[in-house]
Amino acid sequence: MAPVYVFISYASEDRPLAGISERDQLDVHIDPAISPGLMIVDAPDFDSVERSNRELALELLEAADLVIFVTTVTRYADQVPWDILARARQRGVPWLAVINRMPTDTKEEAAVMADYRALIERGELDRQGAFGDLEVVSVPEGAMDPAVDGLRREAVGPILEAIERLRQDDDERRSMARRSLDTALAGLPEAVERIAAEVEREQEAAASLRGA
Repeated sequence: MAPVYVFISYASEDRPLAGISERDQLDVHIDPAISPGLMIVDAPDFDSVERSNRELALELLEAADLVIFVTTVTRYADQVPWDILARARQRGVPWLAVINRMPTDTKEEAAVMADYRALIERGELDRQGAFGDLEVVSVPEGAMDPAVDGLRREAVGPILEAIERLRQDDDERRSMARRSLDTALAGLPEAVERIAAEVEREQEAAASLRGA
């Protein structure tokens, strides 16, 4: 099982994400630059080959107030992540989108971006951005900074700005949490009906197997 990296502002006796299963997977890092009340979680892949990783990613999705969804040029059209993002839409959780390893050719990048935005609109996710319309961040292939063994800061500037906005603005952070919670509560009756229907189908299938 992949570790789940959690970044918080200070050490606490209470483990973060206490309600999440497989808590031994959490790798907690203390970063004083993060404001109290803001927690950044690097979740497992939604399309991981390990079922436990996928299940944990779904649990983290249910607990999140903001999702930063990272995909690549070769994987952005895969169906599994879009099924998960449909759940994010039902929950009303705002998100930011990142496409990594974009081609440096301008025409190729524009074609990928247009196709990705068409998929976003088809999934009715275009109005679910963190601060209004969904923003898609394009990270070009090779945008690395050898000094930090990671991406150049300017390559993910909009993501850093969004985190900084939440870090500095308590009202913005609370507003985003309320938005996510209100939509989740509004969709609760539909979710309960869907679960009940699935249970009923499983009971019918079990009865059919017993009969056979």
